[in-house]
Amino acid sequence: GMYFEQLLTAAQAAAAGMGAVLLPRFLIEKEIEQAELVELFELPLRGEQGYYLVTPPENVDYAPVVALREWLLGAARV
Repeated sequence: GMYFEQLLTAAQAAAAGMGAVLLPRFLIEKEIEQAELVELFELPLRGEQGYYLVTPPENVDYAPVVALREWLLGAARV
């Protein structure tokens, strides 16, 4: 898989359809408001800081994105 050192680069890659990314919401609020990215969880992952798994709307049902979402949800329940 791809690895990005910069979170904004990862957000841009996700918006370009290159996959999903787990990011703090403040970095992607504009993209969510403009429907360039969509949240893949109904509720945000909570920690000291919230993170959001997002992808372009057309990738919501893309098998690798679905697999990542399901894996993260399962891991978060542990």
